[in-house]
Amino acid sequence: MEGMLQRARKVGEEVYKKAREIVEKETPRDSLTLNSFEKEVEVNGKRHIVRVLFWDVKIGRLLKINITAEVDGVARTYTITFRRFRG
Repeated sequence: MEGMLQRARKVGEEVYKKAREIVEKETPRDSLTLNSFEKEVEVNGKRHIVRVLFWDVKIGRLLKINITAEVDGVARTYTITFRRFRG
């Protein structure tokens, strides 16, 4: 979380304040921990093991969250992108 806030501060003080506000008010602190995340899930009656290997957050004009996860021994990287529409 601190790394994300430091990157937000580099973009600008307004971005930092908004990121800090979101983290403190809207996000439960427990959900911010992805290190060593591992969970068994069931999909269509089959059980799978999901492990987070790496994650990163990039803040700029867009907020990008990159997650590298392993499912049943196969690793893939997923990117989730957020942006704000005004008007």
